[in-house]
Amino acid sequence: MPNRFARDFFIRRGGPEEVVGLFGSPRLLTDYPDDEGGRVGFWRPEGWPDVDYLAFQFDSWVVLVYDYRTGLYGGDPMNDEGRQLWATNLHGQETDEGFLRLFADEPLQVAPAGGYPSPMNLTFFSPTGEIVLVPENCDPGFVSPIDGGEFTHWCDTSCLLSIRITGSPEYAQRVYDQLRVSNVHIAPGTASDDD
Repeated sequence: MPNRFARDFFIRRGGPEEVVGLFGSPRLLTDYPDDEGGRVGFWRPEGWPDVDYLAFQFDSWVVLVYDYRTGLYGGDPMNDEGRQLWATNLHGQETDEGFLRLFADEPLQVAPAGGYPSPMNLTFFSPTGEIVLVPENCDPGFVSPIDGGEFTHWCDTSCLLSIRITGSPEYAQRVYDQLRVSNVHIAPGTASDDD
């Protein structure tokens, strides 16, 4: 929801309890009706500081929408009305190819692909580091210094994808040398008119 309750998503395949359980022992606090006769659970991962999650099940995908408990990290917690608006107005479906497509009814808006800040990051975790793919317009050929610390990033040759690495300089160099990305396209009908 513009300005007040804007949120990022955490998306994985599975069930709500399983996915919330990645952050801590899951406890269902309450649930909210969606507009299709289902329920959207509001979960607390015990041991995870200051964040609860609305958990949407869209076919085989779970979408977690975070909510602050206290505002400790600078964001306002939603009230019941705000969480109900999310539950009623966020929709999703799995395509025949297995991808998740999200859409929303007003006043909720799903940010367009290629927009800034990017509406989607694809994150890969490993014991030695993290790779984040961010669909956004970027400068071709840009590479931050790989030996400069625990974070580096560069722009894919498509100029539509930033690749961000967190980890040692050796890990970043290995990813830079070995990661291959091709055929990057913004999905039709999702980018803004000036993309």
